[in-house]
Amino acid sequence: MIRSTISRLALLAGLLLPNAVRAQQTEAYVSVDSTRIGDRFELTVVIGHDGSRSPVFPHHLIPDSLRSMAHFALGDFEILDVRKEGGRPYGNSGRLDSVVYEATTFAIDTARVSGIPVGLARSTDTPSDGLATPADTLRFASQPLFLPVVSLLEPTTEDIRDITEVAEFPRSWWPWVLLGLVLAAAIAAWFWYRLRQADDVEAAPAPPPVPPVDVALERLTRLEAIDLRALPDVKSYYVELADILRTYFGQRANVPALEATTRELVDKLTRLRADRPVPRALIRDLHDILDQSDLVKFADIQPVVDRTRAILQQTRETVEKTEAAYRAAEQVAQAERIRAAEHANTPAVSDSATSPGTSLDAESADSSGAFPTESPVKPTDSANPYAPKNPHA
Repeated sequence: MIRSTISRLALLAGLLLPNAVRAQQTEAYVSVDSTRIGDRFELTVVIGHDGSRSPVFPHHLIPDSLRSMAHFALGDFEILDVRKEGGRPYGNSGRLDSVVYEATTFAIDTARVSGIPVGLARSTDTPSDGLATPADTLRFASQPLFLPVVSLLEPTTEDIRDITEVAEFPRSWWPWVLLGLVLAAAIAAWFWYRLRQADDVEAAPAPPPVPPVDVALERLTRLEAIDLRALPDVKSYYVELADILRTYFGQRANVPALEATTRELVDKLTRLRADRPVPRALIRDLHDILDQSDLVKFADIQPVVDRTRAILQQTRETVEKTEAAYRAAEQVAQAERIRAAEHANTPAVSDSATSPGTSLDAESADSSGAFPTESPVKPTDSANPYAPKNPHA
């Protein structure tokens, strides 16, 4: 404050000198003796001149395109706003023009400004209307400014301490314990789920297998629904037909029919045991159907539609008659097992239980003297739905 007052007195003394001695003078001062970083203060710039020209202050020197900027810098001073601007006559012909800026600084220790640029333009050039023409403007600068910047820290504040050692904390075990409990629960839930699945599988009874004859007849029914005249390639038709026969005879007679050739399959069926009979007439029919299918598959023979339909009907009859023969044989075997069981359960008569002169054979004879005989069980058509019907009945 004392220094700024002395500067203003020197400026006024210069203006009181004769016109020949004085020309233009400028002075700049701040409203505080010291400041802190970021604090705001006032910066005043004064121009003393003879009044023949107009003053040009720092914000007049900024181009119009940059005047919308929030602030500009003068050395270490940041100009934030123009508080006020004006002038007044002084003495007989002198004039004082001044501007007050709102400023701040972010300098350390001391904020410095080497000199604030100002100027005097001809009276016809109004600085407020635009930038003065350089050729018509007298440019000069104020004296340097120095503003002490005090620290934000208190004088009693200790100096910055050194980096401390890394703190050690006791290791926590509870996350690992929690993770172990979660894993144990997951494993227990998985075992429980697998045991429940096993119980469900064991509890659910397996569905009874579909008889081979039903599967074969259903596949033959699908073949019968095919329009042979619209079929582009009859080879696939015969492939399916042969597969139906081979699958049925393989499952019913328990022979490897799908892997065997036609001749090998016929030989295996011919050498079957008595409890698995296949009539020879049906074996010949099977041989004829498989031979015809092999000719179509491997020799590219194209049979007529009527011939194909006849082979399909022959295939159905072969399956039905073979099934009837197997079921008749099963009924005979079942009757023999029942008779054998009854005979085993009949108690034997000892010799001491019979009277002299009599025999068990005499008691068993009928009135005509003949022994009773038991005819074997003969299957009937009503007991076997697949038995072939007698066309002469």
